[in-house]
Amino acid sequence: MASKQKNRNVRRIDEFFSPQEVWEKRASTPSVKGAEQGELDVKGQPDTPAVTTASHSFQNLPTYPDIGLLSQEELKRNEVRRKILLGEWDQCHKFKFLFRCIHGTKRKLSQMYLVNYNWLRYSISKDSVCCANCVLFEKEGGVHQTGTFCFTQGFTDWSNIGRIVQQHSQSGTHFDALAKGENFLSVTNGA
Repeated sequence: MASKQKNRNVRRIDEFFSPQEVWEKRASTPSVKGAEQGELDVKGQPDTPAVTTASHSFQNLPTYPDIGLLSQEELKRNEVRRKILLGEWDQCHKFKFLFRCIHGTKRKLSQMYLVNYNWLRYSISKDSVCCANCVLFEKEGGVHQTGTFCFTQGFTDWSNIGRIVQQHSQSGTHFDALAKGENFLSVTNGA
């Protein structure tokens, strides 16, 4: 009985902090525009605080453009495709990913997925991940086997990301997009 009373007096650290208000979206590209303004909105996530880039130095942000902010026309440009495919995020372990409430539990993206699956790209503006090759080189009107790495939405269910990434990495659509990406880079490199 005494141990139950003792546990009631113990408070979790997150009980001392209140959630931040969601700010208005101010940027078109967080690594260039908006980062100096210090805040970005995460659309459609009323319980999720905005990303504050003031807490992230420019060195901690991805070197690739934010896919969530690009139009279909921009995704067809060769220079944009090259930046997305060749871009790296060496400092993703220093980035503070947002928490989402999924099935009553607060979860966030583990940087391990971005390190282990080099074709995944994180969209800061949408707090989602997508397959860069599939976004850039999928067939017109094509649907991915898992249907989770599309341009319009991206993937945000951090509780199931391991299973879904594994399924996606073994799909025929993904293999085709990887081959198209490699061919695109070899042609644009002049090889």
